[in-house]
Order: sequence, then structure tokens, then C-alpha cells
Amino acid sequence: QSFSHAELDPVSLTAVHFLPFLIPLPISLTLTAVVVSEEPGFYVLPQGSSNGVSHYAKAIAYSSSGSVFIGGSFTSLSDSTTSANYIVEYRSSDNVWSPLATPGSSSNGVSGDVFALAVIGSTVYMGGGFDHLGDQSTSARSVVGWNTDSQDWAFLADADGVNGVDNMVLAMC
Repeated sequence: QSFSHAELDPVSLTAVHFLPFLIPLPISLTLTAVVVSEEPGFYVLPQGSSNGVSHYAKAIAYSSSGSVFIGGSFTSLSDSTTSANYIVEYRSSDNVWSPLATPGSSSNGVSGDVFALAVIGSTVYMGGGFDHLGDQSTSARSVVGWNTDSQDWAFLADADGVNGVDNMVLAMC
């Protein structure tokens, strides 16, 4: 189930049960704190100098492993020094915020805004207004997946081997 841009303010956000569903957040929300639902109540993701993200969150998705994925128009964690290009994972198992990056890679994330997220099995799919991975050389036109088990990218290619689609992806389900 997904919802269109709900008008949420910090007060009403604490009263909205939105996980495990995907909700694109309003562009007016700067994500330095995230409230998620864990049955039977709510849980505020840890805050601090490197918790949260530096700019707007536009999509949130929850995986069965307990991770929360946040996409939007940010390029760092809230400390403004840790690079996190448009997509980040919060792991509840160890209370860590981290960018999506293949182990050993010096780059992370994608090259533009993430507007939509969907989790299927161990892969989180993201859609948006990007054309490459964060390395700026690997094609990922508007849609790509991240395999949480292998910690690597999962590309959606056509018969000719072209990754992604021609236009922005604004919604997924």
C-alpha cells in the first residue's frame, strides 16, 4: 500500500502509523528525526550529529530485517560531512545510519533525487530523477535496486542491456 504526499507536520507525524508501508514524505520535511511504528507503539530513530539526513526526505520504506530506507534530495547525513547520496539505510539492529555503497567503493547512492522506494525480499528498489550510481559512471536510469544481503546494486536492464527507464520514476508499489 502506498500513499501520496500527505501533509504531515512534526506533531501529526508521531500519530501516523506508516510502516511497513511506503509513504513519500512532503518535500517540506527535513529529516533530522524519523518516527516509525514498531508494534505496539512508535519509535524515534536516534538523533545526533550523524543521524538523519541533511535535506528533504521524499520516500521511506521498511524491510523485514528491521532496516529503514530513506530516499530524498540530500547528499549527506545531518552532520553534513558524511556523504549519503540521495539514499540512506538506518539499521535498527545496531542503531547505525549508513549510505548505500558496495564494500570497498569510494562512492555511494545515486546521482539524483529518490522519489519512491519499494522493498521486495532482500532488495530495496528506488526510483527517481537520477541517471547513474553515485560514481557518476555506472548507468542506472531512474530505477535501480540494492540487495541488502550481497551489499551490491541490482540493475533492471532491458534486452539490450540498458539499465533503467527513459523517464523519472515517481511511484513504486
